[in-house]
Amino acid sequence: MGAEITEATMRFRETSPVNDNFELFGMEDKNFMMNSGSYFVIQIGLCTYFVGKWLINLVCRKFAKYETARLVGIWAYQAKVGT
Repeated sequence: MGAEITEATMRFRETSPVNDNFELFGMEDKNFMMNSGSYFVIQIGLCTYFVGKWLINLVCRKFAKYETARLVGIWAYQAKVGT
């Protein structure tokens, strides 16, 4: 799915494979976007997931007086790692 979207919306320069072994795996060129398949679809999904959890947590903090909002906020809270 992602490869078709990438091919339809972007133009890539034709390149040769890194070496002959890459051709055996179906990688005809050096272009990362074309060889990664659903790269953009996965990135959009990840961004949507994290922004969605952040927004849910924001709403739950506004309605913290309700127990359900507190429980959902506990689920949606993402602690910063390393701080």
